Amino acid sequence: MVIFQLALFFLMGYLFKVYFAYPEQNGQILNRLILNVTLPATIFLASSKASEFSQAFLLPIASLLIQLSLFGLFFLISRRLKLPSATECVFITAPLITNTLLFMVPFFYLAYGEEGLTRVILYDIGNAVTIYFVAHSIFKFSGSDKFNFGSSIKTILTSIPLWAFALGLFCAGLDLTVPQTIQEPLQVMREVNVFLPMFALGFYFRPALAKIRLVIFTILARSLFGLLIGLAISFFFANPMDKLTVLMGAAAPIGILSLVFSSEYAKDTDYASNIASYSLVLSLIVFTAIDYYFKYLGIITS
Repeated sequence: MVIFQLALFFLMGYLFKVYFAYPEQNGQILNRLILNVTLPATIFLASSKASEFSQAFLLPIASLLIQLSLFGLFFLISRRLKLPSATECVFITAPLITNTLLFMVPFFYLAYGEEGLTRVILYDIGNAVTIYFVAHSIFKFSGSDKFNFGSSIKTILTSIPLWAFALGLFCAGLDLTVPQTIQEPLQVMREVNVFLPMFALGFYFRPALAKIRLVIFTILARSLFGLLIGLAISFFFANPMDKLTVLMGAAAPIGILSLVFSSEYAKDTDYASNIASYSLVLSLIVFTAIDYYFKYLGIITS
């Protein structure tokens, strides 16, 4: 099963960090390797063979609706919780930062192949908007800095995975065949991309009990309400793979960018680390359950 492979890679990353006592900052090297090399290769190969998307181009909108709805809900809840400002900032932005590229990409590639992978990349476009235009601005505004619209645009437009996706769609649209001499090394990088992202997430994993009640409430609320909203939106899609992407995207783990932003803007890094870590474990279970349900009913056969 897919979960055992991903869990193994995740555990290897965690044990590697612990055994060799590497600082977490070393994980930035892995992230750059993934985001700038192995992930773009994976995305390009999948999108260059894309054929018919039908409603799949609406996946970015579905992502926006899910994450902004959750943000509104978390914002209302935060009024009652009366959290310290450094913790509140992380809490209300948690639904806006989804771990699609490091977690969903390897899962979908192993479970559903290139058809599922192209859906994840489309879904992540909406996720990128909520991260860099909403979550990032909240972190900066709460630190009394002015939001830089141009900087957010630049971050998205200089994304190598996004350009790899666009180039792949361009090749698919013109029915261009990628030369074998280029395709073969890209295929090797694609296989490596199954291992490296989960290894990197394991490397960042920091299980701790700090604010554990709030952590549990955050990840359960994020997953439960996300699934309910995702289920409602999924009815607007006819293609089973689109429905599956919406559901799993709604239940995806909180991204490690929450920890990155917390560190950069002096917010509650312990809380951010815990929700990113434990939500990953929960998502492995939820994703497996959704995958089993869809395959058991014969909705997805791959």
